[in-house]
Amino acid sequence: MALPRLIPSHSSSSPLSHQPSISPNAVSPYLLNPNFKPFSNSSSLFQSRRFHRLSSLRCFASSFPEKRHPYPPQSDESVQLPLFPLPLVLFPGAVLPLQIFEFRYRIMMHTLLHTDLRFGVIYSDPVGGTSDFGCVGEIFKHERLVDDRFFLICKGQERFHVTNIVRKKPYLVAEVNWLEDRPSSDEDLEGIADEVESCMKDVIRLSNRLNGKPVKEAQDLRRNLFPTPFSFFVGSTFEGAPKEQQALLELEDTAARLRREKGTLRNTLNYLSAASAVKDAVNDNDVHNIIMSYLVHNCFKETVESFIACTGMKQPSDYLEDMEKRKRIYQFALEGNALKAIELTEQLATNLLEKNMDLHFDLLSLHFVELVCSRKCTEALEFAQMKLTPFGKEQKYVEKLEDFMALLAYEEPEKSPMFHLLSLEYRQHVAESLNRAILATTTCYKLPFRML
Repeated sequence: MALPRLIPSHSSSSPLSHQPSISPNAVSPYLLNPNFKPFSNSSSLFQSRRFHRLSSLRCFASSFPEKRHPYPPQSDESVQLPLFPLPLVLFPGAVLPLQIFEFRYRIMMHTLLHTDLRFGVIYSDPVGGTSDFGCVGEIFKHERLVDDRFFLICKGQERFHVTNIVRKKPYLVAEVNWLEDRPSSDEDLEGIADEVESCMKDVIRLSNRLNGKPVKEAQDLRRNLFPTPFSFFVGSTFEGAPKEQQALLELEDTAARLRREKGTLRNTLNYLSAASAVKDAVNDNDVHNIIMSYLVHNCFKETVESFIACTGMKQPSDYLEDMEKRKRIYQFALEGNALKAIELTEQLATNLLEKNMDLHFDLLSLHFVELVCSRKCTEALEFAQMKLTPFGKEQKYVEKLEDFMALLAYEEPEKSPMFHLLSLEYRQHVAESLNRAILATTTCYKLPFRML
């Protein structure tokens, strides 16, 4: 089961240098499939509450009983683990199908099938790099083809934190420490888990209604799971938001994870409720346009593709590629990499920044702020003189220039009265303004659906 596309939140990840080439068939095939159940009832990954301790999350590969690990690792134990960077997040207990075709990872699989069948899955993003937190995948079914490719079915096991890269070739091997949830100070974990389950049922119900499916009472989603494994199950359904999933995976507090999931589900429920209310007032085509506008505006590319496939909406030929570029522009602006954002903007929307001087100034100011925060004051001053002072010919930019230059007067710019210019909120404001401006000037987004 996978929930509708969720709004991703920011999570930190440390870049590693080694990333695989992934076949489209190598990623999880159940994205946005409401019938997929990552926790199989026929082979229960977690025993019911009356038979299992809260902290015991181990489950074993049914096809290789002689290679099971009878004792869970200790959190302070450091071991070496081969790593497989993927554009997805694996959770303890979730099922992950993979196709292995790249040579170095075929070598890894040959080794694993003769040892302990376990490898680390870490989330890799082309822009944000590769995370240093991941989840062990244990092979419980495999098929080797005549061309030496592998089809695998894996189950998520323990979480881990990469502490050191031991080897980079032919594939990554890292030293890792195990990650376990700390005892929670919240005494009502069961109550929070029940609230999360209730939110999930509401999301499923409204999602079915919007998609024209029969609206019926959702099944028992917890299936006697303890709060900790249930929190992992909930996270595994957020497949449309891998960065949010990564943030959930890294949390070491069950209550905090459940509360964050509850907040995400409530936001999704609010959106679905609004869409459902609109659907009652307008026809399906208008609803589709509104939903598509929201998805396109927020660069939810995978969900747009799924939505188009479900609704049969027509699409311009280049808009998915442009959406990916716009997403990268937004991310660069959000990270303060304004020069890269400007370069990509000029490729996607020629002359936009020449016509929109306010936006151009704001983007350049992001680079100035980044230099100030890096304590490169001389370089910041030179950049301001070359790129920002020409704007001073117009009075409306004079005060802005004074505010930014005031940051140089402080040894710790964060303590300046202009500290808000260093904030994430300011970068978000500029990134959103740039995103809206590109949407307004790029014709491929205007038809066949309108923008909000």
